Amino acid sequence: MAKRAVFTMKLERELKDEFVQATYQAKRYASAVVRELMREYIRRQEDEAYYRDYIRRRVLAARAMATDGEILPDDEVARLYMLKEAERDNEEDIQFKVGPNEPLRGGEGRVEAIESDYLLDETSGR
Repeated sequence: MAKRAVFTMKLERELKDEFVQATYQAKRYASAVVRELMREYIRRQEDEAYYRDYIRRRVLAARAMATDGEILPDDEVARLYMLKEAERDNEEDIQFKVGPNEPLRGGEGRVEAIESDYLLDETSGR
């Protein structure tokens, strides 16, 4: 890309000297590092704008669902969360008991861990 614009800025002498020294030690041109920092700043601003828009859309969707009566009551959400946690804990217990690298033996829709009393049902994940 052709460089045709000049960017002038005021800063503290110590900051400039430290920056020039750091870029010299890194064997990089100070102007190249500044361009990189500018591009990174622009990318972060775009990411933040995208995220803010994403959150705004999610809030609008949630409000519409609440208006339409599609929101679950707190106790139902808590119940579903507890079921998910129990399922995750069960999977962790089996993983810990069997071990992540132990061989598995399969058969008829079930996977049986060698030297283990636990069975994992492939269809239900339990």
